[in-house]
Amino acid sequence: MYPTLASFNKMKILLLLLCLVSIYGANECLDPTDGVEHCGLCDEDEPTECFACKDGKFPSADGSTCEIDCPSDMLEYKITGQGAGGDETWGKCVTEADCTGFEGYSPVVADNECKKCAQGCTGCNKDHYCTACGNNKYVKGNAECVTETACIGDSHFLTASTPKTCQPCHGTCKTCSGGNIDNCLTCETTEEAKWLEDNKCVEECDPDYWIYKAEYKCFESEDDCPHGYIEEPTEEGKLCKAPPSPPPPQPPAPAAFGGYLFSGLAIVLALLTFI
Repeated sequence: MYPTLASFNKMKILLLLLCLVSIYGANECLDPTDGVEHCGLCDEDEPTECFACKDGKFPSADGSTCEIDCPSDMLEYKITGQGAGGDETWGKCVTEADCTGFEGYSPVVADNECKKCAQGCTGCNKDHYCTACGNNKYVKGNAECVTETACIGDSHFLTASTPKTCQPCHGTCKTCSGGNIDNCLTCETTEEAKWLEDNKCVEECDPDYWIYKAEYKCFESEDDCPHGYIEEPTEEGKLCKAPPSPPPPQPPAPAAFGGYLFSGLAIVLALLTFI
């Protein structure tokens, strides 16, 4: 299998970053009398050819100078380099194709930038919307990566699409299996959408349905009532029985020593009655 353009571009960036330690400290890159002024990364054998500039500047097409902007057909791409005072932001110029191959970056031609995607996104489109997430997370909205638990707990549902996404439930649902009005699993329990009936959240149950007040659900058949049903209809309608009450708490068992002491006293009293 031959390497793809994307993998080749990633390899170039990796090699570039691996060279930082060995190249940084070469006076030719840092001393404008020997190299290129404002240069942060260069070839130690060719100090007049700059790969990345510091101080908010970018290398010219031939790398001989550090300019305010990249050439018109290139995009500004920023990397972190090690300077004399610690981490520094260095500017580099890349093509749109190069930028597309960098994981976690996207070309924004209108801004003339190769921009880093939102935190957690491993890919984004030209509008800078997140298109893929790492660490088994889901794309939520345009620029957020969330866990499965965080998605479902926020009135959203998961999709099995590629990439995996976190989509909003219908506005009446609290939890759901899809985005339609009849995909509700539980309701927000507002006055307007309180009861779950046929996977929809409704204001009140259909008169022909059985009402299960414990969970705000409406059942078409009495056989669906979890704990049976009240045979005679009430003023509220046809009701399912409430769940049984939990048993009352039991008093703690007496300590073993106390039990033996009580038994011993009982025996002594019984013997005294015969004396």
